[in-house]
Amino acid sequence: MLNEDFDIPNSERANFIGDVKKEMINANSFLFRFITTQKNNNDGNELLGNWWIKDNELMKLFQTAPNSEIFKANVRSRFAVKEHWNLSFEYLITIQLIQSVWGWVGKTKFQAASVQDDQLIYRDTNLIYIGQGMQCFIPNLSTSKGGFNSEYARMVSFRDTEGLFW
Repeated sequence: MLNEDFDIPNSERANFIGDVKKEMINANSFLFRFITTQKNNNDGNELLGNWWIKDNELMKLFQTAPNSEIFKANVRSRFAVKEHWNLSFEYLITIQLIQSVWGWVGKTKFQAASVQDDQLIYRDTNLIYIGQGMQCFIPNLSTSKGGFNSEYARMVSFRDTEGLFW
């Protein structure tokens, strides 16, 4: 089973606060992630990247957001996503697991917000993204370079986040 003998690196464990638990995520489960296609300083926007949220957490975000602007602000705050990691949350990707996999689940740790300075370098500010959203770290989902294919999951939808609020 995917990640059965894998242990979460300390650099990734640091993105959680409190307990992070290794958990089997069952086949047929739906998982969600936000990406942007805009060029940024980070390569963490692969379709089948490492960071996901479950459906109950996504529903909490929808329940507190009357429009896409507030929705995106809530995503950034609850999952402590710095701008240079994801500029605009352009798309919501939905996958369905084909096979059960092991992942790590826990609350997102807070992060200092960052802004671009005059030299176009991102620097941390005194603003804090509070975190506390339940996130899943599931490495190795992609079975191809570039994160497009997987023997563990299939893409269900690729939706423009602006179109989520009509």
